Amino acid sequence: MVQKPFPSNPNKPKCKPFEFLHFDTCGPMEEESLGGNRYLLLITDEASGCMSGFCLRARSESEGCLRRFITKVEKQFDARVKFVRHDGAKEFATNSLLAYYEDHGIEVQPTVRYAHQTNATAERANRTIVTIGRSMLHHAGLDKSFWAEAAMTAIYIKNRLPSSKSPDKTPFDIVYKSKPNVMHMRIFGCKAFVLTPKEKRLKWDPKAREGIFMGYEERSKAYRVYDIEAGQVVISRDVTFDESSFDESKAVANEEVDQLTDYFDDMQIAIMFGVLVVVLDSKKQVHLDPLTMKTNMNPRRRKKKNPKETMKTARLRPCSGVPVRMLWKQVTAQSQTRFKKL
Repeated sequence: MVQKPFPSNPNKPKCKPFEFLHFDTCGPMEEESLGGNRYLLLITDEASGCMSGFCLRARSESEGCLRRFITKVEKQFDARVKFVRHDGAKEFATNSLLAYYEDHGIEVQPTVRYAHQTNATAERANRTIVTIGRSMLHHAGLDKSFWAEAAMTAIYIKNRLPSSKSPDKTPFDIVYKSKPNVMHMRIFGCKAFVLTPKEKRLKWDPKAREGIFMGYEERSKAYRVYDIEAGQVVISRDVTFDESSFDESKAVANEEVDQLTDYFDDMQIAIMFGVLVVVLDSKKQVHLDPLTMKTNMNPRRRKKKNPKETMKTARLRPCSGVPVRMLWKQVTAQSQTRFKKL
């Protein structure tokens, strides 16, 4: 006897942003993060694909995070959450949380036990963020204790990339009704030099402290940098980056690349955020210009091949370490200077 198939729901209601939320908890992680967290709560919006993440010390903290998130979308986006779907975990089904849903008129859709496919949106989101974050950690040569910073940066970047919900728009476009600015984005894990304020340094002290770039602070439009000497993450807007600091020993290993390409067996081209990806077919290299969307291949001579056979391996040039599922079709004028041909 085997499990019955999971057909798609043709009568699935069409929702506006934040009306239908999927959430799931990932963890416990192998190591604690810099802040002592062991779990990642990921909330995914059905309409836009926009993700929000919370790093937790314990699963019991999920309830407070969910309450704050629902309040935030109601106040900031004038949206009302109507449906929530989760895997029926205990932290999502406490008496107080169920009472909160009932008071706010929110319909709860817990999935059946041992049927993770019915919570596919949340499960896929977790897998995507973990895959991207792991890739960035390997590329930067950082240990697992930086997993939380990598995961939150992966969420930040994923929200600014096209999704299957709307190939011509990013989740950021759908939610904020404007295109995201990507000129400030830098390579995760590169060297970063944080300016020390004059009030905190002596006349002959160095003007900056060396650190490692960890990501972005959305609320204050600043950067997160791991201060190597202090052993903690600092937030500053006065940061200078050395994105050429990576050497070949920190590049993603071929074995890791092979694992990443397994996740993209439904397409022939993968792209890294900020630069180009080289895709190797069975005979020749293909160079794709993300601005003109042209390749060096003669389309008349191209033979139709199965995408699974075409994309045997992919060599990812050191950059942000972020694999994405599709090409950014509409590159803004601001971001064009960040793209370079190989």
